[in-house]
Amino acid sequence: MLNSIQITKNIISLLNELYDNKSKATDVIKSIRKREADGLPHILFAGELGSIYITKEIDAHISRLSRDVHKAKKEFSANYKYKEFTALFRQSFGISLGKIDANLTEDEIAKSILKNTIASIDSAVQGDQEREYIFGTSLFPNDEVHSFTIGPVRFEPRLEWLNRKATDGSYTATDCRRIRKRWLGLSTKSRAKPIDNIRENNTISAIGNCPYVCSVRTSIVGFEAAESKALLAARLALTSIALLWENSSRALDGFNLLHDRTAKSLTTLSFSSSGNIVSSGVKISNMPHGPSISAKEWKKELSDNRRYFLLIEQVLRYLLEPESSTDRMKIMNTLLHSLLWFHEGCRENTDLLSIVMFAASMDSLAGGGGDNKICQLIEARIGFSKDKEIFSGGPSVKSTIEQIYRTGRSRTIHGNNEKIGLDWSVTRGNAEWFARYCLVACIDWASENSFSNNPNDFRKS
Repeated sequence: MLNSIQITKNIISLLNELYDNKSKATDVIKSIRKREADGLPHILFAGELGSIYITKEIDAHISRLSRDVHKAKKEFSANYKYKEFTALFRQSFGISLGKIDANLTEDEIAKSILKNTIASIDSAVQGDQEREYIFGTSLFPNDEVHSFTIGPVRFEPRLEWLNRKATDGSYTATDCRRIRKRWLGLSTKSRAKPIDNIRENNTISAIGNCPYVCSVRTSIVGFEAAESKALLAARLALTSIALLWENSSRALDGFNLLHDRTAKSLTTLSFSSSGNIVSSGVKISNMPHGPSISAKEWKKELSDNRRYFLLIEQVLRYLLEPESSTDRMKIMNTLLHSLLWFHEGCRENTDLLSIVMFAASMDSLAGGGGDNKICQLIEARIGFSKDKEIFSGGPSVKSTIEQIYRTGRSRTIHGNNEKIGLDWSVTRGNAEWFARYCLVACIDWASENSFSNNPNDFRKS
């Protein structure tokens, strides 16, 4: 804070120097043009003082001050991306400048400006800012599965979503009628009010032809930060659903947010040295939907895995509200890291990079202790000793994890993997299998042992 006060004093000193004996804005601009290489003054809104011209040096000091304050308070970095925080900080700082009490000392003025600036941003953070973010999602191949929630994340057929939003007043009866028609592929005339056209078109663009809507509620204040966290919560919620299938990456390949991925066909041409087409292959990139499941079957899955999803709910709430959602922050933080790495491993196209991510997912659960600690985790949570053969005739758990962690993960990260050009698809499959079982087992353990907030307990039998 002392450093921030000194920076504020420097800003005040530079402003006093710039505006000393200059009664007109044109005089200030001329002064800035003399000292700035590009000759362009920066503008800062200063409340009661109006807009004031500042030098590049003053602007740089304000940016540095903003960066320091953003890093110093968790509430600020949790609620704002740096870019949007800087815009808010500049506005609050400028308004605080406009309220300077000339009777105060230089130190007191600096402290007052900084205090008022932070208080203004604090007030914005603590206000009621809950928003609901909407993302179209493929999820299951039909819209039979009714609405369900995983904490702050809700999945529902798009017609159920539209009816809910009509009930809460978000859409009028006319809005709903026109949106339904467009979902059926029918044309509609342009609306009389441009704002109605914008709302309707934005709704169609956000959901598209997706049969389901994923809604995420968050009270994060900054729009960019809130959207980023809501998207991540939606992605991890889909990952938690995919974890119910043994081949989680295949299931997740069909669980896509419209915001991220859509199914499309890819055509590859291959030519021989003589110029003849050797092959012309067509394949689907990103499955159009996840595994088939009926409403009755999914209802049973939700019931059978109730404790699992309650724990996932806590993880997602921790992601969106890290300071107030749980008293098990260490456990939630570990599971969040593991779930995030597992998601990235499933989505990654390159086998070797996918192995790096699955290894990181297990390493998170093992406390960052490498392959030996991962083997301890596997024995404690899955029941496989390090010498157990994963297939008849080998290899053992220990050699498999060493291949995944030491060769696949560490050598690749450090840039000395001499086998980088070989086929890693089998190792990728093994890495996903172990990462999935470790993650699900740790979630189950954390659910059954609600007293623990120590991730090291995952390695205890």
